[in-house]
Amino acid sequence: MGSFMSNKSFQISVVIPTYNRQELLFRAIDSVLCQSYAAIEVIVVDDGSSDSTVVDFENSNYPENVRLISTGGRKGACYARNLGVQNATGDFVAFQDSDDIWFPNKLRRQVEALCAKSAEFCFSSFIRLQAGHPPIIYPNNVYKAGDNIVLVGGDSSLIDFGQLYKNKVSTQTLLVDRDAFLSIGGFDENLPRFQDWDIAIRLFQKYDGLFLEEPLAVAYVQSDSITKNYHSGVLARKAILRKYISIYKKNPFTYLRFLLSYYIRVIVGLIK
Repeated sequence: MGSFMSNKSFQISVVIPTYNRQELLFRAIDSVLCQSYAAIEVIVVDDGSSDSTVVDFENSNYPENVRLISTGGRKGACYARNLGVQNATGDFVAFQDSDDIWFPNKLRRQVEALCAKSAEFCFSSFIRLQAGHPPIIYPNNVYKAGDNIVLVGGDSSLIDFGQLYKNKVSTQTLLVDRDAFLSIGGFDENLPRFQDWDIAIRLFQKYDGLFLEEPLAVAYVQSDSITKNYHSGVLARKAILRKYISIYKKNPFTYLRFLLSYYIRVIVGLIK
């Protein structure tokens, strides 16, 4: 913790989990290597792919700061991300999905903000693209007019920012102090979905963070994206509520809103 306060020249480790995405993975890697912030290493974590991902990577001409490790079988994206962080050498870690891209200034903008504000983590808006739908900037309603950087952290911020009611933190926008990440136990590998929501709640509780209004990544919704699995979303909301029930009960209005939203989803799921 505090790497930005003591040393403004530091290494960032970028972890990219992948499973059977050989046709998209290299676009994601290239978007990381095109960053205007150069002090990075890239750790691709193959989660038991059965396509040509590993062979194609081994035949690539990526520099030495890009390497591939394996989970040894199908373990899930969160296991892969945690394994990547365990093998990381950077002061801070960032996460990229194998089918998404970053804008070239993503890391530099976050580094500049963290240096200015001395926080332990940073996340931003992103552009969500899905075939047949207009582009969406998300989140887009959590900051005051004119604010480009919003300070978050603490239980009160979970309410003020709206993070307790609805997830506002997407994994591919997160940059976090590696020690802070490890201190809260990393990603919860047992959640069927919303692992970014879960880790954001824990980061908010313990550390200071920053939200950047500017979209710094593009998330593509694929036909097999976990975000399209309605049932897993309902189960994950139930798990989030159980895990943080003490916080929800301290905030009755948010608790009731969450319950209403959850049961509406349960009913819709039964109708489908």
